[in-house]
Amino acid sequence: MLAQKYPILGSSADPDKVSLTIKSSIPLVILIVGMLKLDIDNTTIETTLLTLGSLISGCFTLFGLGRKIYYQVR
Repeated sequence: MLAQKYPILGSSADPDKVSLTIKSSIPLVILIVGMLKLDIDNTTIETTLLTLGSLISGCFTLFGLGRKIYYQVR
């Protein structure tokens, strides 16, 4: 379901299943959300994981872009 809607989250072994990286981060998200005393539901977890993944991806993209610019100017 989730892997079909967002193929990037799919497993490399079986694209129809969610990758283990995403599955293993769910308990961490539940722990953090629980510590913050927020309501937990599937939508919240899904949104949090997608947002976190987007932020990490964006940071790596900016880092790579910065390196590319640095080495071109240098």
